Amino acid sequence: MNADELVAAGVTALKQGNRAEAKKLLAQAVRVAPRDSAGWLWLSGALDSRDEQRYCLEKVLQLDP
Repeated sequence: MNADELVAAGVTALKQGNRAEAKKLLAQAVRVAPRDSAGWLWLSGALDSRDEQRYCLEKVLQLDP
């Protein structure tokens, strides 16, 4: 899967309430395409830790101010 497909699958998993699968897919997406702000944004929604969420959102702002 490419990064766009991983993000789409992660978003679907997140919307279905499957946070563990969403986290796995979205983390893979940002490894494949670390400069894709959409992957970081959606990953922030799949995480439980405020610190991890903040890290992801800061990446989004760096990439797409």
